[in-house]
Amino acid sequence: MRGSLCSLKIKRCCRNWHLVKNGSSFLETAALAIVVLANPMESDVWVEDASVASIYIQLQAEDLGLGSCWCQIRNRETAGETDSAQYVRDLLDIPYQMEVLSIIGVGYKDQDRKPFDETHLQWEKIHIDKFVFPSESESSES
Repeated sequence: MRGSLCSLKIKRCCRNWHLVKNGSSFLETAALAIVVLANPMESDVWVEDASVASIYIQLQAEDLGLGSCWCQIRNRETAGETDSAQYVRDLLDIPYQMEVLSIIGVGYKDQDRKPFDETHLQWEKIHIDKFVFPSESESSES
């Protein structure tokens, strides 16, 4: 494997999760927060690798009957305009060469959500055989 990936499991060790970025307050009540990070000096596809790891954590949580929520950290800022990844690095003493992609909050679900109704899917965004801009397909239909 060209890259390395590390997940830190943090169980309510911090009371400042809500400061990570807007919309991260759910992490304070999550039973578990998994910080997904990777070393970009070891892999040029670290974002993709860490993204796959993040979604697999969520799929495994669902398989176990748990809920999860992705908190995007990369390219985000705290309310004080500090880089969110740097904030997490400082909070958890993560080495400078590691990049934080996401934090996955895991816990018991507050509610079961219904699946999306397929009639509300945006089928116009699905392209078969070739990509066609909506304006091009409208003019070819006339």
